[in-house]
Amino acid sequence: MADPIIVCQAPAAHTLLSLTATGWTAVGSFIGAVCVLALVAYNWNYLRLARDQTNAAVTQANVATTR
Repeated sequence: MADPIIVCQAPAAHTLLSLTATGWTAVGSFIGAVCVLALVAYNWNYLRLARDQTNAAVTQANVATTR
């Protein structure tokens, strides 16, 4: 007597807006990477502007001390 083969149905994939949990994880990772790049760009510009202001202040101080 052979053992009967039991066939189970695959569980239904739960989706939200046509994306599974794995898809939403990928979306979250992508958004996180974009946020990191945006913050790098913002900080780069901020530091550049701060350096320019520092150089301007030093130049102004030098001019003020020579007069």
